[in-house]
Amino acid sequence: MRACNIIVLLLLVSLPLIAQDNNQNTGKVIAGGSAFDERIQIKNFFYWKKYAPSGRGEFLEISFDAINHAEYNIPLKMFIVGFYEHDETDSLYRKYVSYPQWRSRDFEAEVKKIALFDSVPKLDHEEVANWAAKNRGEDPQPEAKTESEKRKRKTAYQRFLDYVSYIEAHPDKGIDVPLQGWEDTTTLTSKEAEYNIVSISLKTSVWATLYSRYRQNPVFFNHLGVVLYDMDEKKVVYRQFIKFTRPFRIR
Repeated sequence: MRACNIIVLLLLVSLPLIAQDNNQNTGKVIAGGSAFDERIQIKNFFYWKKYAPSGRGEFLEISFDAINHAEYNIPLKMFIVGFYEHDETDSLYRKYVSYPQWRSRDFEAEVKKIALFDSVPKLDHEEVANWAAKNRGEDPQPEAKTESEKRKRKTAYQRFLDYVSYIEAHPDKGIDVPLQGWEDTTTLTSKEAEYNIVSISLKTSVWATLYSRYRQNPVFFNHLGVVLYDMDEKKVVYRQFIKFTRPFRIR
């Protein structure tokens, strides 16, 4: 119990951005891959799960504030991604047949696959796949020639790192997030179905929604990521990915 309390205290001290209601899922920041900039602080980071009004799925809703510690405007591009990732272990089989203790590595557990993905803005999975294949020196998949073939082709989700690399190589595809300085500021708003952005002097507030449609094998997001790219400095100034460690309660 004492060790658990210490771990929780460290998370609260070092990771205040993951605050949310106590009856919600506890997030765990994924080790590695984080990026920060002393000019920008992310505060009041909240996320919660809601039923979609259509009754056909569920939402993961996110909100946060970006604080400008510089005195000048910082033009940002934003990407928010959520996905459900699993490994290749057969939990039902292992319930009755335990994994051999003499094996030092569990290779099935090391293979990660994405079964659900949504983002703000939307990403073209085929475009990401072809871009990643080209970077690895592989042949891209043949282009669908007809609309019927496009509809029948099953979405092939790529590896988590492929999406991260694609995002950072194509920052212009992100959502504009103006982070204003001190002078000549006004209230700027940008609202679409998937997001709402309000910018005032030294502060920009973001609300966004990711959608998980009901399916035969229902899953919900177990990873959430936010990437902010400075278009003037040509670099990522904020990148954080969180893994959800417990199922969500509906809010």
